[in-house]
Amino acid sequence: MVAEGETTDGDLTTFLSLINTWENTPPNWVGSDPCDDWVGIKCKNSHITSITLSSTGLAGQLSGDIGSLSELETLDLSYNKDLTGPLPESIKELKKLATL
Repeated sequence: MVAEGETTDGDLTTFLSLINTWENTPPNWVGSDPCDDWVGIKCKNSHITSITLSSTGLAGQLSGDIGSLSELETLDLSYNKDLTGPLPESIKELKKLATL
């Protein structure tokens, strides 16, 4: 059983892999749990459901690992001019994604 506010192992591994390809992440992203009040991250039942980081100065690319966040409903990385590259094919695995 996962405690409230604790990210599941699968989501945590995937998210840490994603942010390893990014630069200029929010300064409050400290500690090891994105479901613990990290800016731009929302969770439900210990799964990441929203990544909203519009206009935050992110740089890098969105890796194919994004497709493993099975509960993701919102992905907003708009207006980050240094976030480059195509959307990964794995984006189609996000069956609950409603906002891109």
